[in-house]
Amino acid sequence: MTRSDPAIPTDRSSKTRKPASERPPRNNPPEDREKEVLEQKSRVTTRISETTRYLGFGLLASFYATISSGDPFPQKLEASSPTLLRLMALCGALAVSLDYLQYVFARWSVQRALDRTDKPYHYNRKWLSYRAREMCFLTKQVVVLLGCGLFIFIVIRSL
Repeated sequence: MTRSDPAIPTDRSSKTRKPASERPPRNNPPEDREKEVLEQKSRVTTRISETTRYLGFGLLASFYATISSGDPFPQKLEASSPTLLRLMALCGALAVSLDYLQYVFARWSVQRALDRTDKPYHYNRKWLSYRAREMCFLTKQVVVLLGCGLFIFIVIRSL
């Protein structure tokens, strides 16, 4: 264990914190609770996007490693499921592309909200840019999970 390991108490973290169920409820005003929830949503969606991106690149790297290797097992993977292997790589490329497009549409939505005169700084859920951003966020997760599922299936099938 290293010094930065959270299991090892340090001077700052030597006090134990009670589980949330044992702490008294916070009596924050609704605005503060809304802010906390929105901050948590932002952190979670950021982590989902990062993880999806990593998995997408991982699928592409796995594909490349498999088709370029001279070892017996990767050759067996390629020989047993060439179409599924390429579909897995396509899922990885789509996930990374959808991740990028999500940010493009998000930037477009933000600019539209900033330029809005009837309701300044408000999004309209009917905007194409807003709906496309949401669709990219959801679709990239489905695509990367499909790619990971395919990879697991290919490996198990080749054992």
